Parts: sequence; C-alpha cells; structure tokens
Amino acid sequence: MLHTGLNGRLAEIDREQYVFPEMAEQIADRLRGVRLEGMDDEIAGELTARMQSVNNDRHLRVRRATAGVSDGSGDWEAHCAAEAIQNAGGMRSVGRLDSRTGLLEIAPYTSPVHMAEGHVAAAFALLRGVERLVIDVREGRGGTPETVALICGYLLGSRPIHLQDLIDRAGDARQFWTSPAAARLPDEVPICVLTSA
Repeated sequence: MLHTGLNGRLAEIDREQYVFPEMAEQIADRLRGVRLEGMDDEIAGELTARMQSVNNDRHLRVRRATAGVSDGSGDWEAHCAAEAIQNAGGMRSVGRLDSRTGLLEIAPYTSPVHMAEGHVAAAFALLRGVERLVIDVREGRGGTPETVALICGYLLGSRPIHLQDLIDRAGDARQFWTSPAAARLPDEVPICVLTSA
C-alpha cells in the first residue's frame, strides 16, 4: 500500500517552504512512488536521497522518529537547549597541543547563539595566550550563522567584518557580521583550519 498522505505532506512542505521555488517542484516530483509502510531508516534514506538528488542540498533530509520524539508540535526550544548542553554548543573539544598551540574542534554543529554563547566563551578563555591555533571542523555538519559570527568575532580582529547574507524565498536578506569579542585572539595568532568534504 502506498501512503500518499505522508508523501503528499512532505511534497507540500517542500513546495511551500524550500528556498528555491524553481527546484521545489522537481524535489516534490522525486518523492512520488516511495513506499512508506513500515517506515524505517532505509526508507528515510531513500526519501533523503531523492530529495537531495535535484541539487545535492544536504539540508534536506528525512529521519525516522524514534520513541519519545515529538511530531514537531512539541517544545523545540527545550529540545535545542538539551542538545546544546549535550554538545557543548558545538565546542566538541578545546585544549593545547603544546604550551603554544591551541586546538578547537567544532562538531557536530553549532547550537543557536543564545545557547552556545557560554560554551564558546569558555572555549576561547581556555585558548587565551596561544601563539597559534588549529580549528578542526572535519566532523562539523553546520550550525547557525549567528553562532558562526560569534566564533568569528574571537578570530577576525577588532573591526566588525561582514561574513554573509542569507536571502530568503521572499528575497529579504539577513546580514551576518562579526562582533569582536573582548577575549578575542590577537591578530598575529596564525590559524590553521582542518576541513573535509
């Protein structure tokens, strides 16, 4: 039996909210024909692969809800707050490779800025005095642009720097700038960033 209700709802959400309207219809078309009975990780993976096949947007994904997971109507803020504590706001590891070299690992993703700010400040407090810094984002999967701007405020000097604009479907832009932190690293500290695919 084909459950077109869930497929149809997923396609409807895509059409209404996906940032690129011209691609939303193509993505919705790719969702047709997936059998949803007995929803498991394999079916969720198939839906994800179909959604991403249009433009390889890794923000689009389907996950199978496990026991105790909300249907989306629950308290999302409480969920994010619990994850921010569990993930230290995205500051997976901070330390010294030697007395002069700091290491900051950012993973799996940065939490919303109001939940991550204390963790970010603590990480940079531990890095105070380093003469060089390695930032490891190889296991990072993304995060919120506000928190990225906060982190960059510790790294990019004493003047605000424009990082990016995010333009929504209606064409409205949100700008993201650094806000230099009082505990920022000195300008002469070289930074090496480890990345992956």
